[in-house]
Amino acid sequence: MGELHLEILVDRMKREFKVDCNVGAPQVAYKETITKLAEGEGKYIANPVVVAYGHCWIRIEPLPRGTGFEFVDAIKGGAIPKEFISPIQKGIVEAMENGVIAGFPLVDMRALI
Repeated sequence: MGELHLEILVDRMKREFKVDCNVGAPQVAYKETITKLAEGEGKYIANPVVVAYGHCWIRIEPLPRGTGFEFVDAIKGGAIPKEFISPIQKGIVEAMENGVIAGFPLVDMRALI
């Protein structure tokens, strides 16, 4: 359809039907998800001079569509101090916002530490 025809249709919709419309390319809210269980290891070394070191295993699993995100703290015996659990969760959520393949938000998964 040519631009002139589109402009005429939009103008007619506004005049005759009093319908306001947006014209342009459609905007799609793409999202990413995972399809199988995966495990990974994260290490954090802030400064070798001042001992700031962290080490954590993370397991991610797919969840059914529309479930969202679930964070499970399965740490036993204080292997990771409680004050570090929240920053780990925050880091996972931040990584999910950027996706893993195409940069779209990652949804419907469980993260288990």
